Amino acid sequence: MMRVSLPGSVSVADPSGWMTGENFVVFLEHFIHHSKPIVERPALLLMDNHTSHVTIESLQLMKKSHIIALTFPPHTSHKLQPLDRSCYGPLKAYYNAACDTWMTYNSGKSIYIYYVAELVGTTSPRALTPMNIKSGFRVTGIWPCDRHVF
Repeated sequence: MMRVSLPGSVSVADPSGWMTGENFVVFLEHFIHHSKPIVERPALLLMDNHTSHVTIESLQLMKKSHIIALTFPPHTSHKLQPLDRSCYGPLKAYYNAACDTWMTYNSGKSIYIYYVAELVGTTSPRALTPMNIKSGFRVTGIWPCDRHVF
């Protein structure tokens, strides 16, 4: 599905356009491969409570692989999800600009799903900077801890 993407990327899709439990397991396996959690150093995964994230299969895989899942209460991702607060806005702006440029150079063509990874790959490094990521944890009150976020 990916024409050109960031090194180490994985890509899955469902015809519905939604995340599925099966596709989330593919993501988890990719996450495990790169984070290499062990008993002495488990990985913390912050996520919403979408049904695709909390299947029996994914929860068992996380437990077996030393991943601690911290799920946000319903309807709080916009306040508590670090990437929602600091990275996705810039990513969307850079992605939209990349799409505009692509359309300029490919007049009359449509951007199919096969081009998305390439376009996201060119914009992600500009939006997902260490400074933006750290800012997300700060503004959500996760680190440093701020009990007065709400």
